[in-house]
Amino acid sequence: MLFRSYNAPGRPSGTQNCGAGGKTPHGRQIKDAYDAMSALSKIPGVKSDKIFMLGFSRGAQIAGSAARSSMLNLATSASVNWGPKPLGIIGLYGACAYSGIKVHVDASIATNILWMMGKNDVYYMKGCEEDAFELIKMKNKKSKFIRFENAGHCWDCVGLSGQYIARESQTYNYNGKVTRQSEIEALQFMKQFE
Repeated sequence: MLFRSYNAPGRPSGTQNCGAGGKTPHGRQIKDAYDAMSALSKIPGVKSDKIFMLGFSRGAQIAGSAARSSMLNLATSASVNWGPKPLGIIGLYGACAYSGIKVHVDASIATNILWMMGKNDVYYMKGCEEDAFELIKMKNKKSKFIRFENAGHCWDCVGLSGQYIARESQTYNYNGKVTRQSEIEALQFMKQFE
C-alpha cells in the first residue's frame, strides 16, 4: 500500500498536509492509512496479513506513527478495529520526529521497518536516533535503517529537482542512483516476508 497525505471529501480544503500549514489532523491521517489497509484487505486475493505501508516524506511519518506500539494496539483493538496490522513499514525521507513535537519513529515501533534517509537531508534527519534504531532492530529483526550518501529530501523527485523549498531551507536534487537503490531496498525488504 502506498500512502500519501491527501484531502478527500469532507476534509479541510487544500492539498497541503506538511508542516505547520497542514490542514488534516495527524490522527485523521493515521486513520486514513488504516482505512486504506482495511479496504485493501477486503479485495479478493489480497492477504490481510501481507500488507505493507509505504510512504514518502509526510506519508512516511504517518506510516511510522501508525507502527508505534500505542497506535497499533489502539488500531487493531476490538473496540476500534481500524484495520489489519501492517506486516512492515517502508519510509522514504520521512522525519523521525517533527520539530521536536511529534515523534514518528522511536523505540516503540512494533513491527518491522525499512527507514531510508538522505545524509544531506539535514532537516529530516533530526530526531533519527541511532539508539532507537538499535532497539527497534532488537525487537523487529528484519528492520533496516539506511542513510544514503549524496541524497537529500525528495531524492526521487525529477520534477522538483533544483527547486529551493523555503519552509525547509533546502534545495531538492534528484538522484537517479539513490532512487534506484531505494526501489531495490524496498523490494528486498518485502521479499523477506514471502
